[in-house]
Amino acid sequence: MSGRPQIYTDEYLDEKLNEFIKKYPDRTISYPGLERETGVPKHIWKYRKGDIISSYNKNRNNKAPEPSGRIVIPSADDVMAKYGDKPELLKTYIGRLLELLAKADSYKNEERTIQELEQRYQSQIEELSVKNKQQEKTLQQLNKTLSQMMLDSQYPDRRKAEGIKENVLEFSPENRKKYRDLLDGFSL
Repeated sequence: MSGRPQIYTDEYLDEKLNEFIKKYPDRTISYPGLERETGVPKHIWKYRKGDIISSYNKNRNNKAPEPSGRIVIPSADDVMAKYGDKPELLKTYIGRLLELLAKADSYKNEERTIQELEQRYQSQIEELSVKNKQQEKTLQQLNKTLSQMMLDSQYPDRRKAEGIKENVLEFSPENRKKYRDLLDGFSL
């Protein structure tokens, strides 16, 4: 072996790394953290155990965290080993599992109901938006008609024919019927 003798043996580094992992099982391994904890410089960790540390961190980060509140259901062998000689406890345990399954099924049914309601309301929204667009067109037509009536009232020769006096509509029985018929044509 040529070069400088190794101060830290592989066995020593492995031992320190295992101690670090046992002490901090929920933490990813960082070189500065290892240096603080073990006193071994980070460049030695990086050079000598870099592959192991990166592999450990990669495997640790790929594990999906266990959702909180999740129920872990044991296998049938585990249940029989625990309650096989106690029929009453086994019956109670199986009953609770069946209740859980029924509850899960009811949630599935509720989800289906919610989806059906969403579809129904979405179709109603689309229907109402079409009606809204039609009513906007009707309002635009009414505004256009009223604007035309106001313009027509400025011309004296047309005012008499339309029943308009001095920029004000005259509500004679004939004109009321005429304007009512006009407005009924634009039903909202």
